[in-house]
Amino acid sequence: MAYALFRETAAEVYLRQFFVVRHRRRAGIGRRAIAELCAQVWPRHKRWTVSVLVKNAPAVAFWRAMGYTDYALTLEIMPQGQPSEILKDAPLLHVLSLAALVGHADLLHDAS
Repeated sequence: MAYALFRETAAEVYLRQFFVVRHRRRAGIGRRAIAELCAQVWPRHKRWTVSVLVKNAPAVAFWRAMGYTDYALTLEIMPQGQPSEILKDAPLLHVLSLAALVGHADLLHDAS
């Protein structure tokens, strides 16, 4: 149904990906999940950041509605190596299924 992929450091919680399956969107699940992450998982004394694709207007609106503000625009040139070479030294990220966190344990196996 939903997942969050984040990395926590001494000073920050960086939310790299947040996803709710399409047929469950616009039902408040994302808002409840972020509220629970903020209340139960992420330390309040750390900075919380999220990456959003600039062209994803619904996602930008969602994060602004959740209280996030614009901070930086990242511009990039992609490396020329093979994907396996690029990702082999990637830092540890946490993947958290959000169904149980927001009280929908019955939807944990809802992969559609």
